[in-house]
Amino acid sequence: MSFKTLFDKAATLKSLANKSAEEIGGEIESVGYHTVDILHEDRFIPQVDFNEPATFARFGSAEEYYVESLDRIVEQFPYDGSLKERLEWENDSTYIDLHIYSSLYPRTTGYITMSIDPSVSNIVDGYGVPDIAEYISLKGGPHTNQESGMNPYSTNFTGSNYLESSKNRESNLQYNLSDNGVSVEFWLKKDNFDPTNTTQKEVIFDLWNGENSSSADYGRLRLELTASGPEVGPSLGDGGRDPFILTVLSGTTGFVSSSITSDSITTSSVADGNWHHYAITLVSGAIGVTGSFYVDGELENQFVSGAGDICSQGARHKLVF
Repeated sequence: MSFKTLFDKAATLKSLANKSAEEIGGEIESVGYHTVDILHEDRFIPQVDFNEPATFARFGSAEEYYVESLDRIVEQFPYDGSLKERLEWENDSTYIDLHIYSSLYPRTTGYITMSIDPSVSNIVDGYGVPDIAEYISLKGGPHTNQESGMNPYSTNFTGSNYLESSKNRESNLQYNLSDNGVSVEFWLKKDNFDPTNTTQKEVIFDLWNGENSSSADYGRLRLELTASGPEVGPSLGDGGRDPFILTVLSGTTGFVSSSITSDSITTSSVADGNWHHYAITLVSGAIGVTGSFYVDGELENQFVSGAGDICSQGARHKLVF
C-alpha cells in the first residue's frame, strides 16, 4: 500500500467524522443501514459445503433443513424492503438459509409458463375462460401499521416496507401519469396465437384499484395481447397487425383497447418462439397520453391517445393500488 493511499483513507475518515448521522445516512440510504452493514461484514461464515447434507445436518432430517430455509426465504424475505431490511434478514439467517438464498434460490432470473393445459370452457368478450385460471397477483404497498397507527414513513415502524416519498419511493404500483408517468416492462416468449379454440385476448398486466368503472375514483392500466385487433376501428387487426392493445382510465376519462404499435409489429413477429423484451412508457399532458413502445431495447413506436390531460382532476391521477 502506498503512502498516498494511506493519506486518502485518513481524509475519508476525517470527512465522515465531521458529518452528522443524518448526513451519513443520506449517502448510504440510512444510519440504520450502516449499523447492520457492520454486523454483516463482521459475521463469521464457516467454510462448509452446504450442497452436501452430511457436512452440516448432524441431527434430525436433512430434508427439513432445506424445507425450513426455503419457506423462510419465500415468506419472510423483504423483497420490496430497503437495503437495511434486506441486510437485517441476512444477519438473522442461518448458514443454510444464506447458502440457499445466494446460490440456489432464483432471485434474479426465472419465468413461468402460462396455459400449460389450455382447456377453455367458453370465450366471453374475446377472453377464453379456462378451467383453471392462471395469473400472478400482487400488491404495491407500503402499508401502514394499523395496530400502532404509526407514520408509514417513520424509520421506527414495523410491519411494512420503509419507502421514502421524498425520493419518489412510494407504492411500487403508484399510478401517477401527470407528475412522473409510468412504465411497464416485461420479457415474453410466445409460440402461437389460437383465437378460435382458446382465446382472442390475453391480459399481460392489469392494474386496477378495485373501484367500479362508473366511479370518479376508478383507475385502470391494462395491457393485452389480441389476435383479432382492438375493438375500435374495423380495419385494425387485419393481417395480424396491432397485437398489443392498451387501456388507460382515470375515472371515466381515458381510452380503451387502443393500439400502441406500428404496422411492423404483428402476431407473427410476437409469436416467433423467441424471447423478447417489451417496454411501454406513458405520461399524461395537455394533448393526451403520450406513449413510447420499445422492443428489445429499441424504440418501435410513439403514440398519443385520448384528448387532454386525463389526470388533471385532483387526486384521481394519484391512485395507489
